[in-house]
Amino acid sequence: MHIKLIKFFIVYCLITALAFTSCNRDFDSRINTSAVPDTTVHHASSQNKILYVVVDAGIGKVIIDQSVRDNIYPNISNITKTAIFSGASLTDSSNLDATTYADMFTGVRKAKHGVIAATEENNLDEFPSFADNLIAVNANLKTSAFVQSDFIFNNLVKNATEKNLLESDETVKNATASALVTTVSSVVVTQFRAKKAGDASGYGPNSTAYLSALQSFDSFLGSLLNAVKQRATIASENWVVIIASNKGGKYTLGENEDDGSEFSNTERNGFIIISNPNFNLDYYPVPDIRNYSVNGTSPEELGPQDRSGIIDTVSASLYNLGSSGNYTLQFKANFSQRGSLLPSVMSKSSSAAGNSPNLGWAFVLHSDGRNDWDFRLGGKSNTGPVYELGVWNTFTVRIYDSANKRYMRTFLNGAASNSPTDITGSSGTTSSNMVVGGAPSYGAYGHRVRMFDIRIYNVALPENYIKTNYCKTYVNPDEPYTNDLIGYWPGVGINSRESSEKIFLDYSSNKRDMKFSAGAIWSGINITSGATVCTTYPEVEKNKIPYSIDIPRFIYTWLGIFNVEPYRLDGKLITPTYRSTGESN
Repeated sequence: MHIKLIKFFIVYCLITALAFTSCNRDFDSRINTSAVPDTTVHHASSQNKILYVVVDAGIGKVIIDQSVRDNIYPNISNITKTAIFSGASLTDSSNLDATTYADMFTGVRKAKHGVIAATEENNLDEFPSFADNLIAVNANLKTSAFVQSDFIFNNLVKNATEKNLLESDETVKNATASALVTTVSSVVVTQFRAKKAGDASGYGPNSTAYLSALQSFDSFLGSLLNAVKQRATIASENWVVIIASNKGGKYTLGENEDDGSEFSNTERNGFIIISNPNFNLDYYPVPDIRNYSVNGTSPEELGPQDRSGIIDTVSASLYNLGSSGNYTLQFKANFSQRGSLLPSVMSKSSSAAGNSPNLGWAFVLHSDGRNDWDFRLGGKSNTGPVYELGVWNTFTVRIYDSANKRYMRTFLNGAASNSPTDITGSSGTTSSNMVVGGAPSYGAYGHRVRMFDIRIYNVALPENYIKTNYCKTYVNPDEPYTNDLIGYWPGVGINSRESSEKIFLDYSSNKRDMKFSAGAIWSGINITSGATVCTTYPEVEKNKIPYSIDIPRFIYTWLGIFNVEPYRLDGKLITPTYRSTGESN
């Protein structure tokens, strides 16, 4: 058995403590009953087929949690054993049926398809459903549809070869099962409405009616899978089963389940299953946002002269702060020693960085019995709040123009200094390098510190924004002010390759990497959320989860349409991995 599959089933059995013998039971509802799967048939064969099951208001957490109880939900449980699947599939924030259906069929978001409500104008002529695009490319790529939604029927399967608008799950099941036995279509679309039970009696794992609806869906699914196996041509065909919810349903999460993120919005909590007997199991769990930790490498004990991070003079000209204009500078630091005689931690100034430099700027530690710090620019300073040793703190300075004057103000962990400092006429420009860790000064290199999450914005972030967002450890692309970053060095975590290159990569658009001295000693680092740091789940990780908007791109690829550029899709490509030839479940 594939190692990845083995690991999952070990965890699967330990966690559920249910139906232990089921972990070794064969997947008896597989569509291709061949004992030795042939992975070569997956390469755009003309015999590739798709069963696409839309589940209205199928809550991801509930369905995936319940699916492990295979004595109650045997078909859902079995089909996930050779599948890409997730119960963390975020759906559109509007929670509107028409919008979420359009996402599932067009592969673009509402900003493009324009579907807000079923009765309003939209852009589906410009961004049509996969069903319309398939037959336009190849007349043999037909779609059959058996649905209960007027909107899907009238807008998203307009050019289906066969389509029926039906009134109940039972009539849909019977019509779909009958068609599956003999259809020549490449895609068969069907729809189950868990929404009916949820709207009538409530959603979630404590709603008996909703759980009963899921049992009915499991039976619904079993009937369709059996119908496919009855096809006279099944031996030469290669079916993939796609099951996905358009959205979730509203209910109250249990104690400690709500992490405050979008993944805890039960109305957006969809699920997706993409299954074929030859697929490896590829499971995407709900991210553990609350306990997410930042892991990677970084230079340890910065401070000594041979351990600084430097941006050379040419590149560093971007970070001249001038005598006007708005900026915000910020970094996270954990000090084990404060040193003495005003050491500099981050600066772009002359060798007198520890003093108040007449030109340039510097973050300077007060030491020799003091535990506060300054930001200094062009001979002026603003003293920041006190900081503790041995913990992560976020140091911020805000520089801004106001009423023909210029000011700066420091913040520690979002808390502001006593008052701003007037820096009108002072210059933050110098020809010096930008340096982090340590620079020539009175106290020179006596302090010891680890640093990461270094940012320079060419905008003065609002004070309230600093107060509420200082603890975040990563800037996601869709956050406010991301485009205002002129220098951004996360310095640790999934976006790092510092350990091999001794640099902090610059993730701003300017790409000015920070190079560390040869003496810098690199080691692993793990940062967890605490009183002053809230580890931020990266967007790049969230985007790895399969979503319903990704389904059309998968359908095109499965059916041999690789040039999808004309469709301007927003969904990503989901790529399965395949089980070894002859591998059993």
